[in-house]
Amino acid sequence: MLMAQVLAPANLKRAYHRVVSNKGAPGADGMTVDQLADYVKQCWPIL
Repeated sequence: MLMAQVLAPANLKRAYHRVVSNKGAPGADGMTVDQLADYVKQCWPIL
């Protein structure tokens, strides 16, 4: 049940917008916020 809440589209969108508004630093994978936007657009249907 917790994973369903974590992966809920509304929660993912809220988390994404929070990272963007904070100008989040790259994670362990080195992906920047700008790169994340492209990745999310490409992968959203399978998330």
